[in-house]
Amino acid sequence: MKFGVGQSVKRTEDIRFITGQGQYTDDLRFPNETFACFHRTAQSHARITGIDVAAAKQAPGVVAVLTYADVEVFGANPMPLMAPVPSRDGSSTKTSPKPLLAKDKVTFTGEAIAMVVAETYAHAKDAAELVQVEYDTLDASGTLALRLGRRRRGCNEGGVRESRPCDFPGCRAEPRQRHADGDPQRHRRL
Repeated sequence: MKFGVGQSVKRTEDIRFITGQGQYTDDLRFPNETFACFHRTAQSHARITGIDVAAAKQAPGVVAVLTYADVEVFGANPMPLMAPVPSRDGSSTKTSPKPLLAKDKVTFTGEAIAMVVAETYAHAKDAAELVQVEYDTLDASGTLALRLGRRRRGCNEGGVRESRPCDFPGCRAEPRQRHADGDPQRHRRL
């Protein structure tokens, strides 16, 4: 059978990888190449009260340090929603703009606040650690019910489901989901 569903595909790249001849993106080098590293927040929900990038800009090998203010000057738009899913009632997806770098508030741990561009990855990483950010921590709202100030029947005080069914309007059991990271480790752009 030629090109059948479920047919095994012979791997042709294995020999080069197991003999050390494989080429990865980190092996590629280009003239005037720069590297980027992001300063990410350790806070899960906080208001940004100040960002100091002066030390990062003075670090060795640094070409630029960008924050939301720089992104705004460049006229970059928020990240678009590339896979809109219609609501149950058929209406269009309700979206909230997601800026490229955090503006005045962080909403999840690991959100990018500043991007450091440098001559080497080591320089970029070292300089990203020099970015200083001041926060006012905000309370987290663990569940929609808690956010709305109500406690669902079938849930304990922390909003965690107990063994009996939940009858909160619109509530349904959801399986755990694994989402792909939207920030791959390496990109090469020519």
